[in-house]
Amino acid sequence: MSEDIKLYCIQYMRDETRSFQYTCSVLRELDLGARKEIQRLGGNKGLIAILDRLRIESGNEAVV
Repeated sequence: MSEDIKLYCIQYMRDETRSFQYTCSVLRELDLGARKEIQRLGGNKGLIAILDRLRIESGNEAVV
């Protein structure tokens, strides 16, 4: 798939359907839930490192 098509799809999901924002918010909730569960179970540096690698910073907020 060409980069132009990918950019158009992201723009469309962001501006027209708002599904991009919805997906980002669901991913943030899942990330926070996973981190809380890891802490509840006593912590695990390896799993936290994996979650950190999966997180993408976008402006002032993290997108998972």
